[in-house]
Amino acid sequence: LKELCDGKVTADGIAYFLGADMDEADKRVIDANWSKFDENGKAIFDEGGKIKKGPLYKKADLKGLI
Repeated sequence: LKELCDGKVTADGIAYFLGADMDEADKRVIDANWSKFDENGKAIFDEGGKIKKGPLYKKADLKGLI
C-alpha cells in the first residue's frame, strides 16, 4: 500500500511541475472508466474476463489540462 501511495505522490508531483490540473484529469479518467459499465452499473466482460468498453463508453478528454 505504501508503494501505491508513493506512486501517487510521484505522479502528483510530476503533474504539478507540468502545470497540469490533476484533480480534473482524475475526475475525467474516473468518469470514462465508469462509462464502461452498463446502464445498471454492471461491468461488461470480454471472453478473457477483462472489463470491456460497453455501448455507453466515452473516452476521457484531457485536452486543456496542461
